[in-house]
Amino acid sequence: CVEAATGKVVWTRELAEEMESPKGWFGRACAPLVAGDVVMVQVGGRWQGKPAGVAAFRLEDGSVAWTAGEDEASYSSPVVIEAAAGPAAVFFTRRGVDLLDPGSGRVLVHEAFEPDIAASVSACTPVAVGTDRFFLSGCYGLGAKVWEIGERFALRTLWARSDALDCHYGTPVFHDGHLYGFHGRQEEGQELRCVRAADGAVQWSARLPAGSLVIAGTSLVVLTEKGELILAPATPDAFKPSARGQILAATARAY
Repeated sequence: CVEAATGKVVWTRELAEEMESPKGWFGRACAPLVAGDVVMVQVGGRWQGKPAGVAAFRLEDGSVAWTAGEDEASYSSPVVIEAAAGPAAVFFTRRGVDLLDPGSGRVLVHEAFEPDIAASVSACTPVAVGTDRFFLSGCYGLGAKVWEIGERFALRTLWARSDALDCHYGTPVFHDGHLYGFHGRQEEGQELRCVRAADGAVQWSARLPAGSLVIAGTSLVVLTEKGELILAPATPDAFKPSARGQILAATARAY
């Protein structure tokens, strides 16, 4: 924790040492998430002799507020979804999906969702795709899935498809009922796709080098790992770039 105005360090926690957090294949890539008076992060380790898949630290002094779960950490970052049943912190771990109470760390629900092979990457951040609904995806045969959060946080699968929008590293964006993101393995070549969030139907595909994207207003801002920046309208009709240019040298992995 640092002061934004000055950069002065307020407190520090060494997760590898204090919580036995392993680095996995590619280090620790989870972005911390602030909810209320705590900041949550996947650690995939142990705390005080017990498994600690997720840890929450008090914003004021960095002390441990709670730990939850026992899964190994993935490279996915959590989000909080304001469901009808209440707020839920959604974590995509190496083993599956955990919905946690951000106030207490209580595991509201756990559902398996993992690739069949250990040498894999789970990196997509959960994406809210409407009221009480979220999307997750992975490669290595895992595929994509949309869940709906029901009463008492029970999860119901709305659809699950392979070869629709299999996200290797980058997280898709959601706009006006559609998901836009990169499909396929990074090392095998990818496609930028538009997928209908209601049922996973592919609206269009465009062959591109692997990359990532954000949305600004109604425009997709796409950055390929070859360093090309592409602007295009976020529409399910077709992929029609309005501007593109080489802005960085390869290899650019600024996801």
